[in-house]
Amino acid sequence: MKEFTDYEQNLLNTLPAKLNIEEQFIRKGLKQRISQAKYRSNLTDTVEKKKGYLKDQNNYVQTYRIKKKIELLNFMEKDIVDVKEMKTINKIKKTLKEQIDTGEIRKSSRVSIPVDKRIIQEVPKKSVNKSDALKIVKPTWLTELTKAHPNFVVGDKNFVLFRAISENLVNPDITVVVNILRDVHQTTASTDIKRVLRSIFNGNDIKGGVKYIKNELKFLNKDKIYLFLEKLEEYYPNIHSFNKPIRVLTNITSRIEICLNIIILIL
Repeated sequence: MKEFTDYEQNLLNTLPAKLNIEEQFIRKGLKQRISQAKYRSNLTDTVEKKKGYLKDQNNYVQTYRIKKKIELLNFMEKDIVDVKEMKTINKIKKTLKEQIDTGEIRKSSRVSIPVDKRIIQEVPKKSVNKSDALKIVKPTWLTELTKAHPNFVVGDKNFVLFRAISENLVNPDITVVVNILRDVHQTTASTDIKRVLRSIFNGNDIKGGVKYIKNELKFLNKDKIYLFLEKLEEYYPNIHSFNKPIRVLTNITSRIEICLNIIILIL
């Protein structure tokens, strides 16, 4: 701050009541200069103190981590038999102790690379290959059933047990189908189709429910499946979102192929 002249110093030392209006105005400006100088001084001191605190805190954390490394090495020594390995550990411990004693803590060798957040990574897109979209394959549950019970009968206890999906997936998978009908096919799932889907996922026979599959899930027909898959791909551009409805539809078709020839397994 610039030093005050003798005249200004006299104004500061004189009571405002003894000064005229012009001198009071000048004295007020001088007081403001003093206040601003104190504020700037305090601000600088605060920043310097904060820097010193952060530096001390950083050194404390690094020292603490080194001590923990030494403790870990001491613990590992108990189970080490190899002499060469023991020498290596002792060498590391010696280096760490020297860093603590001298205060010269080695900085991490990691290089921080700034990332331009303006660059948005493109979401991988699922492309439907018509040559591989549809295949007639043997369901996994049927393969496992054949291995475990070669002489099984369609509809018997073992058949139902192997064809059923996990109980925890029944309601979520039904919800996925309801959402597909609403969002992609623009229709509302009826109570009957929900009942039939529950029966399919529980491994039961659906001979009486075939008509509901044909009416409400007719997009699974081999003549319409390609168009439906294209719509599904447009609605679910993310590969992970796309795979979820495909998995559910595969669970359906792989369990009704035996009794409904128009349905094809989706891969």
